[in-house]
Amino acid sequence: MALQAEEDFLKQKSRIQWLHTGDQNSSYFFKAINGRQNRNKILSIMGEDGSLIEGDVPVKNEVIRHFQKIIGCSVPSLNRVGKLQTIIHNHISNYQANLMSKGCH
Repeated sequence: MALQAEEDFLKQKSRIQWLHTGDQNSSYFFKAINGRQNRNKILSIMGEDGSLIEGDVPVKNEVIRHFQKIIGCSVPSLNRVGKLQTIIHNHISNYQANLMSKGCH
């Protein structure tokens, strides 16, 4: 009984504190997000020739080059797209496809 009363009191106290301070980005939250971004960051990759590629811009350029080599930049024929859509049920809209193809020149 006393434990339940203490728990209720602490819940009310936390709600009152939240009403006064609002939903702030605490330093803990910021550090947690920053740590996650650092863990997920690709620092280096192995190039096609086996060389180590480091740095934000060189890694980005190598990834773009790799996928452009695989999928190319040409607009696929509608016939091929139609066949794929019968197999793949989750696909992007025409608007999304146009946005994605703007980067290819």
